[in-house]
Amino acid sequence: MTEWLSNFFLSKVRAKNAATLLLCIVGVFALWPWLNRLAIDRDIPSDYIFPLAVLGILALSYLLISVSVKGFRILKVFRGKYSRKIEDKKQQEEFREKVRVSLPALNKETLGILKDLGESEQKIDIRHKGVVWLLKENLIKKVLQTSATEFVIKIDQNVKELLCEFEATEFTKVVEETINNLQENQRSFLDLFWSKDVPYGTRDSGKMMPNQVYSAGYVLVDKGLILLSRITEGRNIEETFTLQDEAESYMKSQIYRTPPQRRSLIICPKFVRGSGASGGGAIGNMPRKI
Repeated sequence: MTEWLSNFFLSKVRAKNAATLLLCIVGVFALWPWLNRLAIDRDIPSDYIFPLAVLGILALSYLLISVSVKGFRILKVFRGKYSRKIEDKKQQEEFREKVRVSLPALNKETLGILKDLGESEQKIDIRHKGVVWLLKENLIKKVLQTSATEFVIKIDQNVKELLCEFEATEFTKVVEETINNLQENQRSFLDLFWSKDVPYGTRDSGKMMPNQVYSAGYVLVDKGLILLSRITEGRNIEETFTLQDEAESYMKSQIYRTPPQRRSLIICPKFVRGSGASGGGAIGNMPRKI
């Protein structure tokens, strides 16, 4: 009904005038008895009653029709914007679902491109494997062309958000799988974060850490459960192993049932058997992964 009335008022230039005239006629017939009595009571000359009534009702009719037309126009614009908003939201949800399904199926190289772009815009050669497909699927966008084949490219914001969710989910799986299948030496290395005193591998302990335990720490670093940083002063090297937040939380709730004694563990390679560092008992070159 609203659409029909809108078409009636807006489709023809003369429709507004016709509607005004029609409303005026109806108004005159409806209000004339009351206006006539009012004029007689106020001693208004009879010659002026009808013209004044028609002019007044015509002006009021024109005002009402004008307001109605403007209202229909506003309603039409609002409905158009609302419809576009609903459609845009629908398309966005469909796109996000497509991305959510696509991410686990991407190869490491293509996923690596997205991860790099998730940190910042990158200058990329579009001939690089996977780039054309990502552009075609609108997962990434060109920002600026710098040469015949190179562009500054950014990742779509929706893709960036979903990529973060995907990485978090995948990392959680790695954490759970690793901790649920800990090897003895890996457990021994993790115990160092929960033990009151560190029994070996530090200057304070003065005792040698078994190479197998030290190497197990590197395995946990590779899996992302522990973060590693090194400080070198001359010939002195110290390595700081820090628990990753999610890994710490999972181990606290599933294994140790208590907070760790320390979040960071400083190991001196001189006190690790087979670390390759100079000093008492050091033999070999690199930590051996197990």
